[in-house]
Parts: sequence; structure tokens; C-alpha cells
Amino acid sequence: MRSWVGRGRLASWRAALPQTGMWRRVTPPLAAQDRLEIEEQARERARLLLDRYGVVFRDMLVRESGAFQWGAAFRALRLLELSGEAVSGRFFDGPAGLQFLSHRGLAVFRRLFGTDADGRGRAAPGRETFWLCALDPAAPVFAGLVLPGEGAPHRPPRRAEGTHLVFCGQELALVSEGRGKDLFIGPGPDDPATPELFTPLVHLLTRPEKPLRRVAVVRINGQPAVTSPYRPALMRVFQVTADHKGLSLTLRQP
Repeated sequence: MRSWVGRGRLASWRAALPQTGMWRRVTPPLAAQDRLEIEEQARERARLLLDRYGVVFRDMLVRESGAFQWGAAFRALRLLELSGEAVSGRFFDGPAGLQFLSHRGLAVFRRLFGTDADGRGRAAPGRETFWLCALDPAAPVFAGLVLPGEGAPHRPPRRAEGTHLVFCGQELALVSEGRGKDLFIGPGPDDPATPELFTPLVHLLTRPEKPLRRVAVVRINGQPAVTSPYRPALMRVFQVTADHKGLSLTLRQP
């Protein structure tokens, strides 16, 4: 017995079909058979892990898929160490077992903690100023940092998007949370180095992807930004306007 389909339903069915075109089945590539090729693929995965995390250890790879888990990546990490692409040791307290650092992660580690690759102390670094996003794996939010600034709450910076950490040598000098909404500043408002700490705020206004039109600062060290003694320091870097909510920072006109 035939069942007839109305023209309307047939048209709806045709409209739901995928777009027409040239389609063919793609054959997946064959698995590597050569031993050297297999080893190189494993080393490339290890490089990806180092680029992603900066420091790699067993507990960090628990949630990774099979080829990226510790048992599969350990040999490749050792080979990268032997070839000079990575270093191993005990860099952070807490995680058990061996830890691997990329050279970029090692450079950040030395700047933050002033130690050599073998963990021995070295001469205290200068007052070089640099900043990190709190979501960067190299950001030492977990290393017992607390917010700088007189009157700031005694808690670590929030590891969230829009949080930036500014270091002056080994000292955490400024924390910007909420894309500048809350600033926690360690050096005093009359410190000549204070304006240099506002680099992340300048970045928010000048970054190539989705720059902000303005940075709205509501609180500085837990106090209203409008009456903050840091307002003159901000005015040395930005065009500053005040309203009932706080301070609005924009780029200075040339």
C-alpha cells in the first residue's frame, strides 16, 4: 500500500538536505610505521605540552587524552631534555615527582623566583618590570601570592580572564582584576616607578584584537578610585575623566 507525501512536506524534506556538491569519503592517514617517525611524533606532542603549560609533571596530565598522558609523554620529555629543548628538576613544591620546564618557562621562573635551573639561589635580579595574564600557566598565582597595596584584602589574585599581574623584579607590584575595574597597587602613589606598572591597562586599549574604548577603574586598593591618591599617577599615562562610578581611562591624544 503506497503512502503519498504532500508537496509541502516533500519541499521541507528537500530543504533540510545538506548542500549539494562534490563529496567523497576521506581515507584516514596510515599510522606511522617507521620508528624514527613514531619518536618524532611523540616529541612533537611533548613540545605541545610544554608550550601549553610551561611546566609539565604527572598530576598536570591526568585529564589529558591517552597519547598526552604522563606515561606516554615521559620518554619524549626525557629526549627533549637530552637534546637541550627542556630541563628537568624540582621547581615547585607540592607536585610529586619530576617536573619539566620549557626554556620559555625557565626564563619566567628565573625572573620570578631568582633561582637557577638546579634550584640554587642566585643574585637578586634588578627591578625589571613585566606582566602576565593570571590565566598564563607561568603565572605563580598558586605560589602563595597575596594582593599588594595598603588596605588590600589578604587573598591571592583571582585566576580569571581579565586579571593581570605586574611584577617589579620578584615583587608583585600591581594586580588588575576585571579588566582594570579593581586595581591593587603596592608602590606608593609618589613612587617614580608606579606609572610603569600600568602597561596591562595600556595593552587593553591598544591590543590588535578587540581593544577596549576605555578602561573603567572603580576601586584602587579597595577604596573609591575617584578620591584615590593614585589618580595623579594615572593621569601621567592616560586621559582621565571622572564620573559617579569611578575613573575612565583613555589613550592620550598625540
